[in-house]
Amino acid sequence: MTQILEKTVDQTSTVSQIGEFVVSSNKLIVSDPCYEKGTWCSGLIAPVKNGTWRATIEITDEGRALTAKCEEPVGEMEEAPFEVGVDSAQAGIFCDSLYPSPENPNREFYERCCEATQTSPESAGIVMGRGVVANSQDDGSYSAFVGQDEKGAAVAVRIKFY
Repeated sequence: MTQILEKTVDQTSTVSQIGEFVVSSNKLIVSDPCYEKGTWCSGLIAPVKNGTWRATIEITDEGRALTAKCEEPVGEMEEAPFEVGVDSAQAGIFCDSLYPSPENPNREFYERCCEATQTSPESAGIVMGRGVVANSQDDGSYSAFVGQDEKGAAVAVRIKFY
């Protein structure tokens, strides 16, 4: 069960802690979990710092944003060179080793993503210890942002569902 801790940032923004997951492949997939790896409306981020990443969901007047990070980035987060397409009303940030592929079909992956977004009060959750998924509230196309450390490895990723 995911423990949700809330704190109000200001009058119009609430940040909830979703949990932690492990990145071990130096790569992240940012995608709607219904898509196959490599679909045009998803993205691969590399290099990524391995280790424990913490996930939050922020709710503002503009909408929801899912953020995962293992440390504070150096400088501002920059928009990723891909869009995050959503057709199943959810998207997430996943360790590449978790995401299904022809070599690793991982049949329970999509089911676990749906459970996480449908059973949590925040409509978000940790997936199999190696990713995080959140309800986007609508299908569409969304922007992702990446923050890096001083060596150029990604240490923070955000999907804005607005």
